[in-house]
Amino acid sequence: MEGELARARVVVIMRYVRTMVGKSLRKRCNELEIPWVACTGSGRASMVRAIEQAILLAWRQSTFAQAGQ
Repeated sequence: MEGELARARVVVIMRYVRTMVGKSLRKRCNELEIPWVACTGSGRASMVRAIEQAILLAWRQSTFAQAGQ
């Protein structure tokens, strides 16, 4: 998990992730200041919405980073 988080700009946590794994993943994301998006539904539309939200967050991060340079 650490190797993947080192490269991540945003994490999507799907509903199917086990409770303690999700808890530790959210905690580690918060420690590393990586935003995370919860996928609250179980259908395809919910998953797509969560992924689109994560993409938007990642895009905003890159836009703000470029503006600050």
